[in-house]
Amino acid sequence: MDQVREVLRYYHYAYRTETTSCHWILRSIHFYGGKTHPNQLDSTHIERFLPHLATEGQVATPPNARP
Repeated sequence: MDQVREVLRYYHYAYRTETTSCHWILRSIHFYGGKTHPNQLDSTHIERFLPHLATEGQVATPPNARP
């Protein structure tokens, strides 16, 4: 998480963006049992995580999302 924060600060992202990004990264880590490092996740992992957010996480789909 320190590396994520460092990169976001380097590019002068807002603090709220930093905290939100870290939150979503941690949420994806917990989805996979808390033992999988984010650099080991590929697109298939993300494709499994996103429907979970929509159904169980009660997160809305953005209006411009692809079907």
